[in-house]
Amino acid sequence: IPDSGAITTENAGAAKDKGGEVDLTLAPVRGLNIRAAATYLDAKYTDYGNAAIYSENPLPPFGNLPPVSDSADGNRLPYAPKLSFNVGGDYTAEFSGGSAVTFGANLSYAGRTFFHPDNRLFQDKLTLLDGYVQYKFADSGLSFKIWGQNLTNRDYCTGAVEFGNAAGDICFTGSPR
Repeated sequence: IPDSGAITTENAGAAKDKGGEVDLTLAPVRGLNIRAAATYLDAKYTDYGNAAIYSENPLPPFGNLPPVSDSADGNRLPYAPKLSFNVGGDYTAEFSGGSAVTFGANLSYAGRTFFHPDNRLFQDKLTLLDGYVQYKFADSGLSFKIWGQNLTNRDYCTGAVEFGNAAGDICFTGSPR
């Protein structure tokens, strides 16, 4: 069990995962590309009897209780959402002088994503939208691109740390718009 402030490495005895993935790319007309992918993943611990388990009921504003050693068997693996997908595409319009403008967008989704074996801290399902417009100059190979990520300006966590002390939990926030 980690003491407050100590960094430890633990190994689970076993885990089992099963799932599938599908990718699709289409170019239905000149200049248009459409991409889609979906993943189903059922990934769980099957033998992790000595995991660091933090209390489901921390003591705000006083932080967390120290973790106890307990089983994480049946819990989902960290950073392995059950369902994720993305859909995106781009369209390029070419001009007679050889320059071109491209419009692109991508929508991504991830189901609930746990950050630790105790499955206490997680990012709930998350959908993000990114996009760009690019202008390519004729003959020079130079281009100018305006892009945006997280266009809907969602607040979300990309990871988290559990501390067994007054510090409590820390969320690493994702990029804003």
